[in-house]
Amino acid sequence: MTNGTTQQLKEPVLRAMFVPALVGSVLLQAINNPNYSLEYGGTGVVGTTNVAIVKISSQATRSDSFVTPQTWYFDASTGLPLRIDYRLPGERDFRGFLPATLDLSSYSAVAGVLYPFQSVATIAGRRTISTTVASITVNPAIHSSTFDAAGGAQ
Repeated sequence: MTNGTTQQLKEPVLRAMFVPALVGSVLLQAINNPNYSLEYGGTGVVGTTNVAIVKISSQATRSDSFVTPQTWYFDASTGLPLRIDYRLPGERDFRGFLPATLDLSSYSAVAGVLYPFQSVATIAGRRTISTTVASITVNPAIHSSTFDAAGGAQ
C-alpha cells in the first residue's frame, strides 16, 4: 500500500517473499511441495561457523525458475538456519532480480519452537536492513478489521 492505495503484488514477487521469523514454515512448505527440488550442497563456513548447505528451487513455472532458487546454510552444531541466499524479484519484471542474503541469529524458544529474533537482510551486496523482533505471540486472536486497507480500498 502506498499513500492509502493498495496494489496487488504479482505472484512471482509473492513467491520470493518471506518473513524472517517464519523461515521454518517457508522451508517446510518447500519440502512438502512436489514441484520443489532440494539438493545437498555440501559443507562450508559462514563467518566462523561450520554449515551444511542446502539448495532449493521450483521449476513448476518459468517464473518459479527465476524467483524460487534459494541456498540455505544450516549451523552444523545446532541445525538452525544461519543464512539464506535468495532472489528479490522486481515488481514489474520478475526476471530482473537482485541477489539478497538474510542472516538469522538470536534464536529463542516461544511455545516450544525456536524463532530467530535478529535478522539482517543485505540486498545486492550494498543495502542492509536489520530487524530485531521484540516478542512473538503464537496464534493470537486477530480481528478481521486489522487487515482492512486504509480508506477501505482493497
